[in-house]
Amino acid sequence: MGDAAYLFACALAICVWVCSKRYALIKASLVFLGLQIPLKGLTLSMLCVGLFGPVSLLSLGLCTHALLNYYTHQEILPLKAAWFLTLFEGFIFIDTLGFLPFSLIYAPYKITLISLCLFSLCAFILYKPLGMLFLGVLALLLLDRLCSLHFPVLYVAFMDIYLWIVALVRILVAFIK
Repeated sequence: MGDAAYLFACALAICVWVCSKRYALIKASLVFLGLQIPLKGLTLSMLCVGLFGPVSLLSLGLCTHALLNYYTHQEILPLKAAWFLTLFEGFIFIDTLGFLPFSLIYAPYKITLISLCLFSLCAFILYKPLGMLFLGVLALLLLDRLCSLHFPVLYVAFMDIYLWIVALVRILVAFIK
């Protein structure tokens, strides 16, 4: 849990860094340190990871992409990418709960891989950097599979509650404006 908690703290600190206007690096450092201070052997980042699960590879990639966009003065998360992520993550959570008549998550490996390639293609068509991140995560998963240290479920690298919440908040902010 230590590595997952550390990655969660890094991802949240990057999000604070991107969203802050003044003293962004100082605020991000304080958030990171605040999440790492142990209280009776338990940190806030461990608590969040224990309650909601670890941060996915896609979320870490999107945090890095958001930081790069922040410094190049581009839109951090375009609305079409947020819509795609919201629908994609919603589909994954509904599939995980077993509410669909079919399952792509627990399907045979080849079907899961083909579905992820199709989702990557859709993401690339909508927003090229998101599609490249999807393909990058997929390439890491295939490399991991070749080393026989594979994830039991390929979709684990693409889904987490944090990414879904960020995409939903981005859409909500667009509707409020």
